[in-house]
Amino acid sequence: MPAVSPRICIRCHCQPWRSARSGNVGIWQTRSVSRDAIRAAVADYLATRRRLMEQYRAGTLEPDWDTNEHGVDCTFEHFRTRQVVEAPRWADDGRVDPKYFAIFVKSTVAHAAVAELLESHEAARILDLGA
Repeated sequence: MPAVSPRICIRCHCQPWRSARSGNVGIWQTRSVSRDAIRAAVADYLATRRRLMEQYRAGTLEPDWDTNEHGVDCTFEHFRTRQVVEAPRWADDGRVDPKYFAIFVKSTVAHAAVAELLESHEAARILDLGA
């Protein structure tokens, strides 16, 4: 099997990091998803998980959230919206786990465009696009 360049999507072999400037249209232009939308989703994920963990530790978490501690993380699921947020229980160093980011984006209505992009590309590649 030929080696696949690490800069090529493993699912459809597109080159999502390419820009229109280089002669190729980037995936965010063909899917109506901008890098800004990806960055906004990452920022929202980080802010939401920090806020939820702060409220959880202080005992002020809204009753609409269900929690489940597991390992070094905690899962928050909103009863009405079904939004899911995975948060580290201890030190939050700002790292984004692609799997947890994908779960958050797919369960957050405001990030539907980014979630649609995840249907055809792995979350780690999407996070690279936003960088």
